[in-house]
Amino acid sequence: LRLASSPAPPISSALPCILLGVLQRKTLVEMVAEVLDGEKKRRLSLSAASNKMLIAIRCLTPGRVIPTTKLCVDERTKVKAILIAWASGVMKATDGLLPDGVRVLGSEGPLELEETLGVIRRFLQVKDGRPTITVTWPAASQAASAETKVVSKPDDAQQAAELKRKREKAQQEKAKAKAQQDKAKEQRDREKRVQEKAKEKA
Repeated sequence: LRLASSPAPPISSALPCILLGVLQRKTLVEMVAEVLDGEKKRRLSLSAASNKMLIAIRCLTPGRVIPTTKLCVDERTKVKAILIAWASGVMKATDGLLPDGVRVLGSEGPLELEETLGVIRRFLQVKDGRPTITVTWPAASQAASAETKVVSKPDDAQQAAELKRKREKAQQEKAKAKAQQDKAKEQRDREKRVQEKAKEKA
């Protein structure tokens, strides 16, 4: 048996594949292509495994004790994406966003959320044998008030559109009322002329 970290397999290790190909009446080119394809997949698998990191996420938030979460992630993943996935399960964040005030702390201070895990790795403290991301999470009341503020404050474009709609509606109602007044006046004038003609005949 050969270990996963061994170099490319010798010709003797490919003999079972070649013999199986002979039994299946495959050409030599097809058999060699299968051996090379299998070796390529093995190397890709080893390359992907080399990018994996065992990390931990430690959360600090007022009034709550959050257990440390242990993960295995790709070091090419951005810190923000890792935190969003973690928060959806641990902090019950359902909107796919992080609340205002969330910070990631390293051994030398705050870290950028847009950096990849591999870039900030050297700034993470090691606890229980794992590089640990320390997250400061705002209190639930602060996060809720921030979300309410964002929802309750429409942007300028929405306000302008709403004001325009109200003006158009008011103009339409004013025009409708004027048309009704003109129609009523015309009706009164017609009735008056009929009465006058009736008097003349009398």
